Amino acid sequence: MFRVVTSEGAFGLLAALPRCIPLSDAEIDHCEAAGGIPFTSEFRRLLRIAGGSLGWLFPNGLDHPSQVAELRRLAVELFADSGWTLGPIDIVLDFDEQGCGMLFLRADGEQSRVYRYEEAAGPEDTGLTLGLYLAGVLERHLGANA
Repeated sequence: MFRVVTSEGAFGLLAALPRCIPLSDAEIDHCEAAGGIPFTSEFRRLLRIAGGSLGWLFPNGLDHPSQVAELRRLAVELFADSGWTLGPIDIVLDFDEQGCGMLFLRADGEQSRVYRYEEAAGPEDTGLTLGLYLAGVLERHLGANA
């Protein structure tokens, strides 16, 4: 059994996995421009490693960065009655299976903080950066499939 405990470890492990399909900087720039939302350095790093294969990391949400604008639109519709909206550059990663919550990224300097939104409670900072969140995802995924 292994344990990934750092953002660097998570990104390093992702880069070594054959199921990750990288995107070029030009492809990432195109997705960013098409979606109209600037990507943080950390999110761009994820896209350089696995941007063409995000579906296995976020199975209920982001499959490719070209979907960023569409997922934001869906989130805005879903939570319109709650009195809460996404920030102008938040990126939706995943919706929960019941449709009453989501996982999203909020820029924090060069990093992205992971937030969970539950309809009853509103947004909550998970205390994780994108890299640390990925470390947990990889441990669960690889532990279950090792």
